[in-house]
Amino acid sequence: MQIHVRNRLVGSPTMLAVVLGCLCVNFAVASPADAVSEDQLFDIIEVLASDEFEGRMPGTAGGDKTENYLASLWRAFGVQPANDGSFFQQVDLAGIQQVSASDAVFSNGTDKLVLENRVDIVFSGGQVAEVGRLDASDVVFVGYGISAPEYDWDDYAGIDVRGKTVIALWGDPGIHNKPGDERRFKGRAATIHAMSTFKAEQAAKHGAAGILLVHEEALAGWPWAVAIQGLPSIKYKIMDDVDTNKSPIIGGLLSIDAAKRLFAYAGKDLEALSIAAREKGFQGVALGLAVDMSVANELSEVTSSNVVGIVPGSKRPDEYVVYTAHWDHVGVKPELEGDNIFNGAMDNATGTAGISEIARIIASMETAPDRSVVFIATTAEEQGLLGAFYYTSNPLFPLASTAGVFNMDAHYPYGETNGMIVVGLGNSELEQYIVDAAVAIGRETYANPAPEQGAFYRSDHYPFAKAGVPSIYAVGAPLPREGDTPTRQEELMAEYGMTKYHKPGDEIEPDTWDLAGIVQDVSVYLQAGLALANSPSWPNWYRDNEFRATRDAMRP
Repeated sequence: MQIHVRNRLVGSPTMLAVVLGCLCVNFAVASPADAVSEDQLFDIIEVLASDEFEGRMPGTAGGDKTENYLASLWRAFGVQPANDGSFFQQVDLAGIQQVSASDAVFSNGTDKLVLENRVDIVFSGGQVAEVGRLDASDVVFVGYGISAPEYDWDDYAGIDVRGKTVIALWGDPGIHNKPGDERRFKGRAATIHAMSTFKAEQAAKHGAAGILLVHEEALAGWPWAVAIQGLPSIKYKIMDDVDTNKSPIIGGLLSIDAAKRLFAYAGKDLEALSIAAREKGFQGVALGLAVDMSVANELSEVTSSNVVGIVPGSKRPDEYVVYTAHWDHVGVKPELEGDNIFNGAMDNATGTAGISEIARIIASMETAPDRSVVFIATTAEEQGLLGAFYYTSNPLFPLASTAGVFNMDAHYPYGETNGMIVVGLGNSELEQYIVDAAVAIGRETYANPAPEQGAFYRSDHYPFAKAGVPSIYAVGAPLPREGDTPTRQEELMAEYGMTKYHKPGDEIEPDTWDLAGIVQDVSVYLQAGLALANSPSWPNWYRDNEFRATRDAMRP
């Protein structure tokens, strides 16, 4: 069904008063247990993505409003608070707001090369310090910047980077595997070693004072403009982890063009060195350069919350099926002219609306599922999956008694689809529940077509997976097909990724939005979760999976 704007003011104070004060006006609590309501989904997305919610940044008025809205909504649906009578699991965060940063000035001893801040280079939050500064820090190219004993790979072998600034490539070497090559890492599928935060931890472990990653749009999945807008913004860390923070003093990204200029200035060929870095045994290369750069931060303490509700099980209430979706987005950026509210309609008002609609349906069932069903709207996902990591470190319900986690994140509002991407397909027995539910509505599941972007490690299912709990993330999309001409649906999806992802343009668009595909997604998630909740089985990771040993130790 094509979406049309209602005859009302989206996000108006009057509407918010109605929503927050008397939810029964807009949401029917008693609905058939098998009916996903497109109108209900739209209403929730419309509220969360309104300007009144100010981009849903944790620790802001918009973030507080989001938490209260979801708690009130779920209570009206009949969902019970999960934390000793409260829907809130408090997460204390340390805020690091970049207030200024220098250009990066490189010297070869004869002259200087200046890479301009927020044009050629973008700095991110590193150590929790008011000032991070590097003077005449030697620069070393460390290939992919990976130390991975399990793959017999160490880019830091034989080099000393203590006090130095390392430059590393995006991703991991597996992306370059060719037929007949010795298999490296997981092939095209990114490993945890491809993630920027993991590279920063490795750099710090080896004593590096700075790390700069070479941004590659195809591997990152987002354009350079997103880095320019996003990296200097406030960054959060879980307060409990501040003292154990292991990042270099300064970290940031280099645009690919700036990286090429920098290596040429050092008398090196970036492409040739990148090719050499794909081979086992590559040894880091000193560039013969020193760099001066600094970042000034303002520090703060912020309180936010995961919103957690439960529908107690009718037969085995001490066993749990979990639904997650992150409620946060990236807030308001006052420095931008014009529209500076990052509404996050797709990312992730859609997923939050999805688990809320599932909560409404399950809470209205005449007989609850056998197992308890838990709903977690997480905070600070955009800051590094912090809310989910906090929950797995401080679970309200035992992880050993959690049968599986279904995560919803950024679902496409562009109509029905005949396919469904299962991120990390081939990892666990939990995927069969998604596969069966998708087949039942005429969809075919398939693996992520861009596994090199590391989506498995970039959403809230990952902290649960790392803790051992089978977890999954899937999203409706057209089946892959041959042909050079994309369909209109494929064009809209690509356009979102390049022009709207983490930008003010992520808003409800009446001319293109069609929630029929999200209705399908929610239906699949609902049926998959109910099947698991009514089953006595305990899905596990497949035997060769990296998380299997953790789950086996948890459930011997």
